[in-house]
Order: sequence, then C-alpha cells, then structure tokens
Amino acid sequence: MRTPLIIISLFLSGLLNAQTTGKILVLSNVTGQVLVDSVAVGEVVASTPFMYDVGVGEHLVQVVHGAGDTKMVEGKTIEIAEGQASAMNFIFKIKEVKTVPKDAEHGVQETDQE
Repeated sequence: MRTPLIIISLFLSGLLNAQTTGKILVLSNVTGQVLVDSVAVGEVVASTPFMYDVGVGEHLVQVVHGAGDTKMVEGKTIEIAEGQASAMNFIFKIKEVKTVPKDAEHGVQETDQE
C-alpha cells in the first residue's frame, strides 16, 4: 500500500516542478544571429520570422548583425507566460557607405586632344 502512494507523490511533485514553455518570435530587417539569455540559438534571416521555444519567465533576446568593427547588437527583455507566443521586432539602422569612383575624388580631368 505504501509503494503506490510513494509513486503517486513522486509523479505529482514532478508535475508541479515541470517547467512549461512558451515561444519567442523574432523578426529583423537584417540577417543575424539570435541569442537567448546569451546563448546562440539560431539565425534570423532578414524579413523572415524565427521561432524558438523557451521556458516561462523573463528572457534577454539579442540579435547580432555583422562582425568586427561593423558588429551591431540589439537586445530586449521579454516575459514569457505558459503557452504564450510573443513577437519581438528588431530594426537595425544601417548606414550606407557610398563608394566614390577614384576619378571623382580629385575631379574629372579632361584633356584636349586635337
């Protein structure tokens, strides 16, 4: 009689301590690496949703774009409830570097050939 009670109590305590999950949906205007709580979990492609399962609670979500001197990191915290799906949008401001033709740096020089 004691053994079934022990098994039932262990099963119920396991259910009470079980961690439930939710989903994070990440959207970004650039392709980059996704980190959840400082752990790389995948890559988001520009304008394509990336979904990841997480445990309930507060999480830090980051998107890393580029590397070296051009590396940019955007991060946000989010609170996930049981069975909840939460979307996060990351918008990076990309500075366009305009290349100038070598001739244009010093002005175009024309020669008169006759």
